[in-house]
Amino acid sequence: MFEHFIVNSINQTLCPALPLSLCVDSCLSRPCFPGVSCHSGTDGSWECGPCPLGYHGNGSVCEDQDECVLQGVCVTECVNTDPGFHCLLCPPRYHGNQPYGLGLEDANNTKQASVCVCVCVCVFGL
Repeated sequence: MFEHFIVNSINQTLCPALPLSLCVDSCLSRPCFPGVSCHSGTDGSWECGPCPLGYHGNGSVCEDQDECVLQGVCVTECVNTDPGFHCLLCPPRYHGNQPYGLGLEDANNTKQASVCVCVCVCVFGL
């Protein structure tokens, strides 16, 4: 169809040299979720990269993943954040880790210890 191509100076997109008016950088309209890469096609099309960690979707629309839906992420309460998650601290006089992360893989790999361990001090004679 086109024998000659030029490179669009804005985003280095390969564009047909004739007619130049057909060279449209569709990514200039920012169709992708913030932080997601955008790739323009020579025909005016665009394609978004994957959603950031802690989100799921098609790259154009990304929504927070609820890592707290996984069983056993936290012994205490799991708090879903946008994006990510964290576990609340163990109750007073108990000790345990307080994991946090982004995405389901982090939630699976950084689970809170299976129990909050009592570090109780017994005082005799009271």
